[in-house]
Amino acid sequence: MIEVSSSTKIDLPIEACWEKLRDLSLPHNYVPGVIDTKIVTDQKEGVGASRKVFMKNMPDGMDETVTDWQDGRGFTIRLHNGEGRAIPIFSAAEFEYRLEDAGDGTTNFRPHMRFQPRFGFNLLTHLVVKKKLTKTLAVIGQSLKEFYETGEPTAKDRIAEIQRMF
Repeated sequence: MIEVSSSTKIDLPIEACWEKLRDLSLPHNYVPGVIDTKIVTDQKEGVGASRKVFMKNMPDGMDETVTDWQDGRGFTIRLHNGEGRAIPIFSAAEFEYRLEDAGDGTTNFRPHMRFQPRFGFNLLTHLVVKKKLTKTLAVIGQSLKEFYETGEPTAKDRIAEIQRMF
């Protein structure tokens, strides 16, 4: 698996961040391209909870299922489409949301993605896909920070502005 990560400092204590992060129905408020989120299991949190995220370029949505849950700290989700892969160029992909106490009432948000290229690791994956995903994680981090600190969804025009920053 290839791994990419980022880090963003949020000006809120970890407990306040966790109360928002644990709500699996919120990604459309801060993830670029996600226009809606629906919880699709009776279980709302913890290992086995699942949601469907809808994007402009994926109108049927993508499944995300929690595979690891560390109460108060974060979780890992598997990206999939039913039993198949969610992203055509990856044979497998997972996204990790992690919170760390940064002291002084602040929190580090550490998004981390692991993926297995469908056609094996090659120069294109290393130079293009990994670089793009690293930028995407930074944008997600900054958008999440603004959503958590203001309580308001990060507007599409603001997300576009954030994307230009990285």
